[in-house]
Amino acid sequence: MKKGFTLIELMVSITIVGVLMALALVAINRVRESSRRAQCFSNMKNVGTALHSFYDARNQYPPASEWSTPGEPLGNNRYPIGVIDRVTATTEDDRLKGNWCIYLLPFSEEQSVYDNFDSRKPLHEQEMVYSVDIPFLKCPSDGYNTLDNHYQRSFTVKNKGYARANYALNAGTNKACMVNVREEDDPPCPDGWTAGGNNLEINNSQLWGSGIGGVNKTFRNGDFPSGLSNVVAFDEVLVGRHEWDRRGAWALGFAGASITAVHGGGPNGGADEITGCSKIPVSYLRDLPCSPVESNMIKEVNMQGYSRSAHPGGVCVLLLDGSVKFIDDDIDKDLWREIHRRDSSKIIE
Repeated sequence: MKKGFTLIELMVSITIVGVLMALALVAINRVRESSRRAQCFSNMKNVGTALHSFYDARNQYPPASEWSTPGEPLGNNRYPIGVIDRVTATTEDDRLKGNWCIYLLPFSEEQSVYDNFDSRKPLHEQEMVYSVDIPFLKCPSDGYNTLDNHYQRSFTVKNKGYARANYALNAGTNKACMVNVREEDDPPCPDGWTAGGNNLEINNSQLWGSGIGGVNKTFRNGDFPSGLSNVVAFDEVLVGRHEWDRRGAWALGFAGASITAVHGGGPNGGADEITGCSKIPVSYLRDLPCSPVESNMIKEVNMQGYSRSAHPGGVCVLLLDGSVKFIDDDIDKDLWREIHRRDSSKIIE
């Protein structure tokens, strides 16, 4: 007589099969993520190729963003990254022009998009530019960077929205204070931001930190005394998950959109501090923290944009020499800040 499975044997067999399936699923997910990360590396290298092509043509790197007048005087506790954001709500649209990403388009097989850009017009009037999804600016690990997740700059009037990207220019990890534009009673600022003029209403002032570009500010190879192989040019970022979350909007020359700034806490660190945080539903911020900051001059400012990724354990960065590295989340914070400086003396292993 043939002996059948006992109930215990059947349960053990089912358990073993379940464990094997779970292990197989983990292995498959690892392979898929490895493939996605490799594609992310490749896309970042394409950014680097465009960056160096731009340099060869212009003998300088692009600015982080470009702003025009009018504006308001700095100082009086005016946060510098707020200038990257906006000066006053009534003049923001008229002042924001291009940014690094727009200027790299002709060097990245996106000439047709760039041909629609008019440098004489404010960005908000150029929907045929900012609404275009650029494939090589996306990391496939970020499942929220999709065609139906564009940033809506207006809370009341919808349009095609701003397309998003997963790579942002390093403007510096400096503190949120001014080096040379402050009131006499302000505390010293040894590691802050530098302004080329203290009144944006009178002149088209520049603003820059320790990174590779600033507001209306460009740099050349000679500005990097330690060479190009140990300075981060671009950080990986995650895109916003709500239509009112500007993070990752590639055409916006804002901290937290196409620029990383004041993020000395390391990759996947603290909350981003950007305009509009208070309007985003909390459920969209649980895995992508965002904290509104209020100053005594405007309600919210773009002060801080961290490097983030969907890769387990770290982020991808593009170095100024065009190479790509994976940086662990637990990197020494001093080293992280150092490799984001133009005069970095540290070596990235």
